[in-house]
Amino acid sequence: MITSEMGHMGHLLKQFSESELDIPFMPDGIHEFIKKYVDFDYLSGLMKTDDYVKFVENVLTSTWQVVTSGISIIVGLLSWFIPVCDFHNARL
Repeated sequence: MITSEMGHMGHLLKQFSESELDIPFMPDGIHEFIKKYVDFDYLSGLMKTDDYVKFVENVLTSTWQVVTSGISIIVGLLSWFIPVCDFHNARL
């Protein structure tokens, strides 16, 4: 849903940049500044669905790697403590 909304927002930005419509509650100076200095083609290109899907996949992959490595560290520490505690109990 979010990715489709971002694609729609990119389409709206492109339409705004190509049109001569004015928003009544926005001063003309802001309209001119936005149309002069904002690269709408670049922004609409950033809001493509494919880019967000790849980004989410990369984030989920990285998050999974962090979680599994954290679990691996915890299991490694526990496996180290078992023989140490067993050795300590055997000496008593």
